[in-house]
Amino acid sequence: MIEDSRPLRLGLALSGGGSRAIAFHLGCLRALNEIGLLNRIDVISSVSGGSVLAGLYCARAETFDSFERRIRSLLRAGLQDRIFGELLSPLGLRAFGSFLLNSASALPMALIGALASLTADWRVKAKLRRWLRARRRRPVTRTDFLERVLRDADLIGEVTMAELPAGRPRLVVNAAELATQTAFRFTTDGSGSWRTGPVVGVDFKLSEAVTASAAFPLLLPAIDREYDFQFGDKIVRRRVLLTDGGIYDNLGLQAFDPNRPAAYAFGVTHVDIIIACIAESGVPTGEDFPLFLGARARAAFSTAHRQLHRMGMGMLHEWRASGRILAFIMPYFGQDDTKLPSVEGDPDPPPLGDFRDYPIDFAAMPEDVIDALVARGEAQTRRLAKAYLNPLPQKQAAEKP
Repeated sequence: MIEDSRPLRLGLALSGGGSRAIAFHLGCLRALNEIGLLNRIDVISSVSGGSVLAGLYCARAETFDSFERRIRSLLRAGLQDRIFGELLSPLGLRAFGSFLLNSASALPMALIGALASLTADWRVKAKLRRWLRARRRRPVTRTDFLERVLRDADLIGEVTMAELPAGRPRLVVNAAELATQTAFRFTTDGSGSWRTGPVVGVDFKLSEAVTASAAFPLLLPAIDREYDFQFGDKIVRRRVLLTDGGIYDNLGLQAFDPNRPAAYAFGVTHVDIIIACIAESGVPTGEDFPLFLGARARAAFSTAHRQLHRMGMGMLHEWRASGRILAFIMPYFGQDDTKLPSVEGDPDPPPLGDFRDYPIDFAAMPEDVIDALVARGEAQTRRLAKAYLNPLPQKQAAEKP
């Protein structure tokens, strides 16, 4: 028998969920810091609201107390007012001009589309629809306002992905690329997807990566850009549409997928233990009846989203059962707390109650809500870590060939 000499690697996944995710995940990090696991995290994989928190954590080497103060300040103030304030900036005027030009082109495009609908050949219709969509560009949108706000010195600042401080974990920020419908990952050593290859010659600002990851498509337009990509032995210029990473994987777990073949594993990192912090609201109560178009669309979107979450949670159990990872814990905002393990002396998490329906937008959050969401994440994480990661499981000895 020989010992596996590779060091134990810990991965932290921070799900989407807007400002609710920021507060809940802050509590999760707070517990990990208190029990001595936060400084052992090797990789953070983040999505949407989780990417905002991860971005602020990885942007600078500071004490946890200082980091927590900045996050609480962000939550109290929110981002909405600052985003709207950008409307009067030069960037806001450019966005307004872009909107006018886009609107002016809408009528002739609509006429071409109407003419296309007259043909009986579905192939012609499909080609014309693709051609029309390809001609529409939105170079500056309100999504750029979010990036500008996040770039402020009191938040993420001007740091690039390659400049992240060495004292923090490796960061993987997950976005979705709408044209190819795949994951697009920003990492400290390269950004791109398996469909495009890595971007050539661009060191993305961390604020750009976080904005792409958090651009929820029902509220914010996709980021429309062109980059050079290294695809095989060629440099290829491609247009990409980057949006909220939660569209592809709202849990951030696929960046740890040990089953993914290398050809399809851009930005994927193997870890031995996963701490998956999930800020979703849990099983619906059945008391909401979505009768009309908007409510039906939201419920349909939520239903599909929820099935992806169930699959992601199932992957964790499969990876653990097959030995591909040693262990995992899953602090879950919508958790039925009666199913949590009992740990003597630990307080119960604050009940879910009305917080289940707390909005995920980036509006200002009241202090009592911040305290409750942080406390819920902290109590769940502490209890789960004490029950399942104390002590940390060790790698098994391997047979000598």
